[in-house]
Amino acid sequence: MATEAPQLAPLTNEGNPLTDLRYLNPRAITDVRETLTPFSGQTVTGYGGRLPTPYVLTLNDGRTRRVRAMCYGNAASYYVLVGGKVAHLDSWAEGYLEDVREGRPFTPEEDAS
Repeated sequence: MATEAPQLAPLTNEGNPLTDLRYLNPRAITDVRETLTPFSGQTVTGYGGRLPTPYVLTLNDGRTRRVRAMCYGNAASYYVLVGGKVAHLDSWAEGYLEDVREGRPFTPEEDAS
């Protein structure tokens, strides 16, 4: 089991770091699984900030984390908690979720940044 911490990449806006918004580095993902979606955390409206999804990621620190969604409109943003902080999933990581959902095996891309 690897002992390194999952890598987070800060999002920057023209040189001004937005310290509250971070993306998970896709290279930190070592496995993606689909499970039953837990009922706890679901809302009647389907909107909210901690909505559970059926996906679980294993990161390079060996820990598994439930992928959650923030949804306040017609689209959701996926994230995991790393060290108590939100780490958003970028398009590479969301592609991994789509692969699992469609039954393709998880294969990390070599050129993911």
